[in-house]
Amino acid sequence: MYVGDTDIVNKSQKELLKKAKYKLNKLILRDFKDSVGRYAFEVDKFVVACRSYLYGYIVSVHKQLVNYAKTKNKKILVYFDDVDKFYMFDPIEIEKFGTINRRGEEEMINFDIKNGVFYEPI
Repeated sequence: MYVGDTDIVNKSQKELLKKAKYKLNKLILRDFKDSVGRYAFEVDKFVVACRSYLYGYIVSVHKQLVNYAKTKNKKILVYFDDVDKFYMFDPIEIEKFGTINRRGEEEMINFDIKNGVFYEPI
């Protein structure tokens, strides 16, 4: 097993998305996919992404996801499996304070978790 193994990454991401959907208990309106597979989904008020763990204080999401959330006037929820918590971010703040990064073919935006707030699903 190594980081570049897309089967492991896909399986892990699929499991995280399934867990986040279960915790939110919301109907999925749309899936977001990249060259590796499904990486996020949309529910009524949010666009949801998942991470296995937080890298220090840095959060990274697809730039396409930030642009979509901003256009649709939705917040971005990121689920972190290691702490079993959701954090909510404003896409305008992410765009304003984030830095562009490339992961393979995908453009990502890195930003500080302090730009978000803890979110407890009802």
